[in-house]
Amino acid sequence: QFWYWEEGRPKSRCAPDIMVVFGVPKEPPRRSFFTWREGGRVPSFICEFSSEHTWENDLEEKFQIFQRLGVEEYFLFDPEDLYLEPALQGYRLQAGRYQPIPLEADGSLESKTIGVRLIGVGQYIRLIDPASGSWLPTRLERARAAVKREEEAVKREKEARQEASEKEVEIARLKALLEEVSRSKNGSVKP
Repeated sequence: QFWYWEEGRPKSRCAPDIMVVFGVPKEPPRRSFFTWREGGRVPSFICEFSSEHTWENDLEEKFQIFQRLGVEEYFLFDPEDLYLEPALQGYRLQAGRYQPIPLEADGSLESKTIGVRLIGVGQYIRLIDPASGSWLPTRLERARAAVKREEEAVKREKEARQEASEKEVEIARLKALLEEVSRSKNGSVKP
């Protein structure tokens, strides 16, 4: 999705890999984000995945543009670990200038803007809940967990039906036994 920040200047744009803009409605869906149509809002958080062809632009031109426009946090990630050192970098706007965000002991970076820690894991960025220290599940992990919950619910339902069926059989057996006992008592007692 392109982000245009200057009305009437179509070249004043870029397409961040990830951007988060607070204070604007999610609906209607947008093909492009125009700052002047959104009350002057700019992204609060941007993350770029750097590559052989983009890393210099990510560190120079985009860095300067995002800093000038007031993007609160700017993160860069080199999934191949070839162009950036370290492969995950973050900058936070302080007094109008980007300052590096210090790496945590585990190599993660805290984003105060979106309230998570980011960590590079192979070619991916994973998110960590700062309160619990646990990784936030990916979309695939959430889907797998939902399938597992559904399978477990189906299994529990099947077991409950089986148990109910077994109870019905036992109730029928006990009724038949009671009836037999009742008939034998009635048959042996003569007035």
